[in-house]
Amino acid sequence: MANVCSVITASHSVMTYLKDERCERCEHVHAGEAVVAVHTETDTFGPVNWMAVCQACHDESQNSIALDPCHDCGEKIPEKDMRQWKWFDFYAPQGDEPLYVCIVCWDMKKHQDRMNQDDRDRDEEFYRLFQ
Repeated sequence: MANVCSVITASHSVMTYLKDERCERCEHVHAGEAVVAVHTETDTFGPVNWMAVCQACHDESQNSIALDPCHDCGEKIPEKDMRQWKWFDFYAPQGDEPLYVCIVCWDMKKHQDRMNQDDRDRDEEFYRLFQ
């Protein structure tokens, strides 16, 4: 599962859940208080859990080192500087795992070539299906 963080732009149902006593939250946020950010745990079908966090915990989490190193350069860097990439026919139940690429490598030729090849593969697949 991936962790995603967003500054509060949540729906009414999510905001109601965040105010509930059973909601997961950092030790600095209490039920009913305003929160700075929501950390969302997701799987391939979308969000499965929310955690309300204060500004200090949000900042600390943004500077934590990613669990997976960059797929292209192998460096372990802060999670905020990593991006997740999935190819067009990515399917987690068959064992596919996304690639984590740092923001520096994201714009490099190797990853750009990968994304361009994925676009060509997707176009070819759809062309075969609808011909």
